This record gives sequence, structure tokens and C-alpha cells, in this order.
Amino acid sequence: MRVRGKKNLLVIAAITMLFGTLVATEFRSPLIIERGPMRYVFEEWGESDCGLKVWSSCFTRESHKAFLSHGTSTYPLSTLFFNKSCFNLSEIFPNSYVDPATQYYSPYLGVTQLKPRITYYEKGVSLGARWAHPVYKNKGRVGLRIQVPFRSVEIEREDHGDKDTNQLDDLMTGEIVDRAGTPAPATDVYARAIRLDFLQSLPYQDTGELIFGFVGTSPRVLGDDAILWDTAAPATVGKRVGVVIQADVGAAPRSPDRFLGIHQNPSAAPAVTPVPTALGENGAISDDKQFYFASGADYSALNVNTGSASEKAAAQQKASQLWVTSVHETGADNIPGLSSGSKLMWDRIDWVLNNYNDNVFEWLDDRGFEFATHRRCGIGDVDLDLFYEHQFNDDAAGEVMIGVRFPTGASDNYCCNPYRAQMGNGEHWEIKLGGMIAWQPIDWLNVKVDGRYSFVLSDDERRMAAFKGACVKNIGPCVKAKVSWEYFVGTVDLNLFHPKTDAISFVLGYEFYYKTKDSIDFKCRTIESWLGNKWDSDTSAWVENKQTLDHCVAERYTDAITHKIRLETSFRINKYFELFCGGAYTIAGRNAPRDCDGFGGFVVTF
Repeated sequence: MRVRGKKNLLVIAAITMLFGTLVATEFRSPLIIERGPMRYVFEEWGESDCGLKVWSSCFTRESHKAFLSHGTSTYPLSTLFFNKSCFNLSEIFPNSYVDPATQYYSPYLGVTQLKPRITYYEKGVSLGARWAHPVYKNKGRVGLRIQVPFRSVEIEREDHGDKDTNQLDDLMTGEIVDRAGTPAPATDVYARAIRLDFLQSLPYQDTGELIFGFVGTSPRVLGDDAILWDTAAPATVGKRVGVVIQADVGAAPRSPDRFLGIHQNPSAAPAVTPVPTALGENGAISDDKQFYFASGADYSALNVNTGSASEKAAAQQKASQLWVTSVHETGADNIPGLSSGSKLMWDRIDWVLNNYNDNVFEWLDDRGFEFATHRRCGIGDVDLDLFYEHQFNDDAAGEVMIGVRFPTGASDNYCCNPYRAQMGNGEHWEIKLGGMIAWQPIDWLNVKVDGRYSFVLSDDERRMAAFKGACVKNIGPCVKAKVSWEYFVGTVDLNLFHPKTDAISFVLGYEFYYKTKDSIDFKCRTIESWLGNKWDSDTSAWVENKQTLDHCVAERYTDAITHKIRLETSFRINKYFELFCGGAYTIAGRNAPRDCDGFGGFVVTF
């Protein structure tokens, strides 16, 4: 059996970029069925042979994880959407800061942690055709290829949380503890605790002053009217508002061994049970269970409202593990109650919480934004290639091509839901340049190398704003942006044939995919914040609160590399009909999903 001096049945082994995009950019590696079967067969060319081949294939794709740093380690797929897999909503704002002196401020924005998780699903049918006409003394073929995909794309939200979720449980807690009083008798006490980062977000006044703040590096509450702790004279005992205990993030301290409102006797200085110890500077925790803020110590590392975004994030991490508890005292009638300072603080906390909805998903919904599973079905972007294929001899052939991808997938809207599925390139036109070389050194093996570079032309999209100093993207008001990108796909395929017949073949291939970072140019430089107007203390009036956009935040994690192994087997029933099936798996990459692909179809030759 010889398979030399034959024509390029299909140049599928080199695959262009896949025909789809999500979240305002193409972030997946190419599908492998755009031009029919991957295998290449040398065939004899007739002098008047105007060949027409038509194929159809079904395909499926699924992604759960993503590669970030170049390698095989994987992370949640949602990281490609938001720049982080876990974050607080404050990180969508400039410098990751939620200004309390704004109209729509919510204390929950900076402390409620979101952990979005998603899975990408795709299935569909691809229809294609290839027509070629002999030229140049029958050594060349000039022709056209067309591919039309019909797709069903779904991004399924896997995490839980909606407008009915009570998010306060992770930020405050309370319990009845049986505590020996001083003096006796022992009396049940309702002790309470609030997470330190949440306490720092609660406003004392509508103009932005907070219940908890810092004077220099020392913490104060209620505008300096009360101190957290002072080991000095008995006259200050009644002002004590709380001690500090530790708990892991996401776990409220509920056990009596860890969470106790402390007793103190205001008539004796300072008798407390148990006796707390000084909290280490910058929030350092020792093995003790209860701590107090020591006078003169530097606790600036716990201040979540100052510094750069990275400094705020570090303070948030520390403060979210510390809880401020209530402080109790026993009077002459032995009735336990809050100390005067603690009562002042907790009364204000309760008043503030009554004025805010504790659900950040409802806060987002009020601004027309949601995290929701989304699915679309329809036609994707159509590919049309003009190619010239040349046979150098019986064992070698090559091809050059230029192609266009038409934006038939439609829709350039990526706003309101980060999981909005798209059918194509977001209404971008695409120009492709490429080439292929095939060589058959022995009868049962040929090698094909293919490469293609594509230019996705600049066009307007409706994107979600990304603000200067923010850490998280794709959550924000809608704004227009001009977007473009480029990519390269290169493949190397080994085409193995049965030693007795070329009707049965097997392909083992490798694909390399590289995508440049998105080029994003926001149409406007500033936009009104979701937080509304800002209070100007100098004029005692609300003023507009425009915030600066930053393309760098939106462009992060958009440059991609993938390494993919692909397999295919095919069976030519006769010279007019062929069946094929196969799959691919992404084994490594950077800023790209870990895809698993499968496909199957047939080719008809006329």
C-alpha cells in the first residue's frame, strides 16, 4: 500500500482558534474540529479534479479548572473571570476601599467574602466544506474552506448564595454563658462578639465617621468617647468596651472555652475574670485566649481603611481573625450587665445594623448585577479560508492560506452577569494567515506541521468597568471599551496508517496555543461609582463621585498559553465516505482553562 503523490484531504491538523468568547475575550484554547478530521492523506490528483468534500461533526467540551502560572498546577476557573478565586466586594472599588461617606455604602461590602465557582460546558455541531480546483500543471490546488458552527454554551454557577442568604452569621455571634460573678453569685450572661474588620466598617454617623477607628496607631471607638481597654485607674473601668479573641476566618467563636464576655467589678480596679493579656503589636497573637488593646502599642497593621490595596488586604486578613467581645460588670445588686462603654458601642452597632441589608447579593441586584448560570444556543462565528496547496513530490506537500472569521455569533454585551455565555468573538472580525507542510517518509507514517496567526480586529464591546487600584474585574457598572487581541496556533501531528490499508488511520498530535494580552481602551476615563455621590464635609452637601478606570485591571490574566495532546482515529468506508472520532486534553498552560474535548463525525467526497 502506498499513500504518496496524493492530495490534502483536509488540513485540519492545524487548527485555528476556537470560535467563541466569554467575558469579553477569548480565553479558551482552540477546538479541534473546525475543518473536519485531523488526519492528512496524500492522494493522487486528477488533471480535471475539482474536488468537493463536505463534513459534519458533533463536539463537546468541559472545563472545571484553570492554569494560572505556566505549568500543570490548577486553580478555580473563576479566577480567569475575576482575577481572584476568593475576594471581598470592596476589591472592585478603587484601591480596594469602600468609602463610608457615600450614598449607597454598605458595611458588608468589605467583609463578606465571595468564593465564586463555575463550570464551563459546550456542545454543538460543526458543518464544513472544502472545494479545490487544479492549477499550475496539476501540481497545485486553489480552493475555499468554510466552517459553520452551531453551539450550545453554558457557564454554570456552582457556588451558593443569593438574595435570601443571611450573611451576618459569619460576622457577629452571641451566646449565654454561665459565668461566676465578682462578687457572687454566678449569673448567666448573654455575651456577644463582632469580627474586628466588620466593626471597622460600621458608620457612627451618616457622614462617614466610623464606630471604630484609629487615633494614630491606637484604636478608639465612638469618636474617642470610649476606649477599648485601659489598665489604669478604676475611674476608666466603666468605659471598657471589649476584649479581643481569635477565631479562624469563616468560623465564629462559639465555644465557652474560647468565647466569654468578661466580668469586671467597677468598684475594684481592675478586677476581671478571666484576666486578659495585652495584644501584641500589629495584631500578633500568642497562646492566650483573650487580649486587650494596650495603650501606646502600634496596631496600624489592623487598620483596614488606610494604606494601599495590598496593605488593606493584609490588614483585612489579620482583622478577620480577631473578634471584639462584650464586657460585663456586676453592680451592687449583683445583676450582670454591659459596662457603660460596652453598652454604648453595642447599642450603636444594633442601631447601625437595623439600617442596612446584610445581603451583598441584594445590594448588587439593586444595581442590575447578578451571578447567574447562563446558557445560549445558536450559530457561532463562520470561518472562510482561501488556500493554495502545492505538491512538491510524491512525499511532500504544503499550503498557504488567508482566512476571515465573520462575526455571525453576534452580541458584544458582557454586562450585568459575568457568566454571560457568548456564541462568537463578540462581534469582532478576524483575519487569519497560515501555512502547512506535510511529509511522508514511510508508507505507514506521515508528519504534518501547521501554524496560523490571527488578528482579532478592534471593535467596541459593552464591558464592566474596572477601576484604578481595584483587584477584581468583571463586577461593576457597564461601560464601552474598544478591545482587540491576537493569537497563534501551531500543531504537530503524526498520522499513522494500518500497514495493509490506508483506510484506517490514527493521529497523535500536539498543539501549542498562544494568545496576546487583550488591548483594552475604555471609551471614558471616569464613571460614576455604584456607591453614589460622596458627602463633602466642607460644604455639607453631596457631590458627584466619579472614579478612574484602569485597563490594566481588566487585562490581567488575558494572555494565555496552552499545551494540548490530541488524538483521532478514522475509517474510510470507501472513497466517498469516511467516519472519524477523537478528543483532546489540555495538559499544561497559563491563564487558560483545563479543557477536555471530544468529537465525532463523517466526511462525504463528491
